[in-house]
Amino acid sequence: MNNNWNLPEPLSEETLADMGENLIAEIRSAFAGVSIKGGVTLTEAYAIDDFEIGATRAEARAQDTYTDWTKIDIPSLDPGDSALCFVDPIGFRFHLPAYMSHAIKQNAHTVSGYIEIEPLIYCFQIANDYGKRMTAEFDQAQFAACARFLVYAAEEQYTRESEFRDDTDRLAKDMYDDQSPLRIMRVAW
Repeated sequence: MNNNWNLPEPLSEETLADMGENLIAEIRSAFAGVSIKGGVTLTEAYAIDDFEIGATRAEARAQDTYTDWTKIDIPSLDPGDSALCFVDPIGFRFHLPAYMSHAIKQNAHTVSGYIEIEPLIYCFQIANDYGKRMTAEFDQAQFAACARFLVYAAEEQYTRESEFRDDTDRLAKDMYDDQSPLRIMRVAW
């Protein structure tokens, strides 16, 4: 259905790639020096997901020897994109910039030009008590980097969905559903 809306043109792939590179630099700066010390690591998060306790959980934690989030290989440590749901606030603050950077890099280097970042977008629903607890230690620069990541994700989604620009009802539904970056920014940020 065409409502004769003048929708903006989607970003070019080059502009989106430039936006991603600049955002990675901002994320690196905002989260520089963030420590995992005392927080839940990704392998430990998988143990938590499997209802492991005590020694088994400690063994899982001991497998993760990383101390710098910029060196984490997200695909090998979390191939299912679910471990971030089981970390504590320290682990969330430490791992989130690695996930954001990975999503941006994947977007720039995929054959199709786009990836699905919805599993990560779920982590930005911070309007509830759980979300507030997970982000309580974020500073202003970290919140700003996360907000800009949501803007990037929304631009990426709009570019991906632009083939449906003539169907404004579908586009509006896709761009503003419960899991969309735009909706999350409006409600939670």
